[in-house]
Amino acid sequence: MQKPLAIHTRMILCLILTVGLLAALAFSLPGILAHNTRYEDEVARRVEALAGTDLSPERRQELRSEVASLQAAHAGQRDDQVMTIWILMAVVMVLAGFMQWAVGRSIVQPLVKLRAAVRRLQDGNFSSRAKLKTGDEIEGLGDAFDRMAASIEQSREELEDKNRTLSQQQEDLREMNEQLEQRVDAQTEKLQVTLLKEEAERTKLETIITRMPDGLLLLNERGTVIRANQAALTILGHRNLGSVQDWIDRAPGAFAFRRLDHETIPWEEFPFNRAFRGEGFSNQVLYVRRPDNSTRLVSFSGGAVVGQGLGGTQLSVVIFRDVTEELALRKELEETNLQLNEASRMKDEFLAQLSHELRTPLSPIVASAQLMQMEESLEEEDRHALAVIERNALALSRMIDELLSLSSLMNAKLRLERAPVSLNEWLRETVDGVRPGLERRGQSCEVAYLDEDLRLNVDAARLTQVLANLLNNASKYSDEGSAIAVRLLRANEQVRVTVEDRGVGLNQHELNEIFQMFHQTRSALGRGVSGLGLGLSIAKSLAELHGGGIEARSEGPGQGSAFTLWLPLAPNRVESTAETAPPARAAEKPERHLLRGRRVLLVEDSTDTIEVLARILRRRQCQVLTATSAKEALETARREHPEIILSDLGLPDMDGLELIRALRAEPGNGDLVAVSLSGRGRDVDRRQSLAAGFDAHLVKPVEMTVLDRCLAEALAKNGAEPQAEKTAASAS
Repeated sequence: MQKPLAIHTRMILCLILTVGLLAALAFSLPGILAHNTRYEDEVARRVEALAGTDLSPERRQELRSEVASLQAAHAGQRDDQVMTIWILMAVVMVLAGFMQWAVGRSIVQPLVKLRAAVRRLQDGNFSSRAKLKTGDEIEGLGDAFDRMAASIEQSREELEDKNRTLSQQQEDLREMNEQLEQRVDAQTEKLQVTLLKEEAERTKLETIITRMPDGLLLLNERGTVIRANQAALTILGHRNLGSVQDWIDRAPGAFAFRRLDHETIPWEEFPFNRAFRGEGFSNQVLYVRRPDNSTRLVSFSGGAVVGQGLGGTQLSVVIFRDVTEELALRKELEETNLQLNEASRMKDEFLAQLSHELRTPLSPIVASAQLMQMEESLEEEDRHALAVIERNALALSRMIDELLSLSSLMNAKLRLERAPVSLNEWLRETVDGVRPGLERRGQSCEVAYLDEDLRLNVDAARLTQVLANLLNNASKYSDEGSAIAVRLLRANEQVRVTVEDRGVGLNQHELNEIFQMFHQTRSALGRGVSGLGLGLSIAKSLAELHGGGIEARSEGPGQGSAFTLWLPLAPNRVESTAETAPPARAAEKPERHLLRGRRVLLVEDSTDTIEVLARILRRRQCQVLTATSAKEALETARREHPEIILSDLGLPDMDGLELIRALRAEPGNGDLVAVSLSGRGRDVDRRQSLAAGFDAHLVKPVEMTVLDRCLAEALAKNGAEPQAEKTAASAS
């Protein structure tokens, strides 16, 4: 795009054009005027010639015609010249008007617009703009003005923003000042309250320090005692603070501080020196020799309180108390505790020995009763009498178990032996173990299993003890021929086993006290039910050891009762598989054919027990060998090579544990099935038996169904054939 001419160039061009037009007009006017004069002169000559007398009329007429013609031509010429002058003047005026318009458009109008924009800008209209389109410097001036106005507008807006921000900041500052003043007032008030509290606390602290039974010494950064309460003066045997300071400054003698073994300690280990060094310590028990040469046993504690200073701490404290009588009392308590522990140990040993001695005669009683009940020719009354003997002997055995369990629980010696257990299988086995007793009373037991194979990490033996107690109670407090229901279900994060009967029921008072030790319900006393009243208490304690509990519910006397054993799933749960059908019921009787032809060695020092067990085993078609001592048992075993050993643990010459260790050490006894029969039923006794080499540990009196099942399982596990069948096979 071509750049427009500058304004001064255009002004010069207009001026040159105007001067040229004026010059042309001035140049043409003399010619016009001269031309007019020429005509006038010619007319004048013609008129003078006409005025002469010597002219003929024709010539005069001719001259007059020429004059008229010249005058007419002069008049026409003059009119043309006038028209030309007017045209030139019109052209000059048009050009002058155009120049005025051009100058006005290029200079005057932009200046007027610029002045109006300046006035609007002065009036505060900062959005005003000078829209000049002149194509010259004035347009540049307008653009500069617009930029200046835009800059002023932007500056004004920024200033307004800053003013608003400043106003907001001033408002915020005012609010902050007000809040600060409020906080200062609040803090001042709190400070005043704190000062009052500190003054009260200082007063309390002074009172506490003064009245505290322990001695207290405060030392500054130079190790000087600046405070000592009355208890400190009394314990150390001094009258005042200056006496204590002199005692410390004089460095107490070599026997001022001694350990419990009466050995002296170096000066650096003196309690005051340790605290002065900023060393924290507690319960430094030392013998202290006081100024009156008496000796007291004192327990020192101390350390730095405030910072580190030159050569020590800025403030340190030593607190001490006289423990002379306390130590004597502690020694007495330790001796008493040792005596109590020894008495508890002797009590446990006594209970274990008592249980052994009580179970020893019970074993032949129960075995004889069971043996006699096998006679088919036995009268019904005699069979009933034998059932009574067996039932009461087993009840006495359960009482012994309860006493041992109670002793373990009270001494906190009972430990759970957890293992993954299938709840359905555990419930089935527990009910099967109790079912023979129920059937003797003509009672039935309905069992509802879980729909899933839920496994928990629990002590199955202890839970069996709990559930068996609940089932036996339900049987004892229900009429003969009644039904008992057992339901295993899962509710939320719990597993619940409910034993429900239609027996005598419980009132509210009995529900509140039934789990207390030695509690006997009125219904139990009225029905002649024997027992120590420990079963439910022990069962609840065992359930609580698993993290669960037992709940009792009854609608009232005669309405039956329900006892629920519940266990938490977490953290006992092991795994849960998909839904499976309840486990098939095992056969009621063990596979006795596994015992046929077996060589069984009975080791028992009680002749009654050995005779009854021998008769029962011979009825199982076993080859029975007997021994009344460990030495005789070793000789018989080496000579006869038995397949099964049933051994008592309390033998006269060697206990059963040593016997089984000796047998296991000999070659050829790897498949030997060994079961210990003992009157000791503690967990430690069971663990010792299994660790020594027995396959199982049974507690006297042993029910034959339990013994049959135990032997059958052990034989099936070993997979050994009867010796008679082996001999027959080798002969064939």
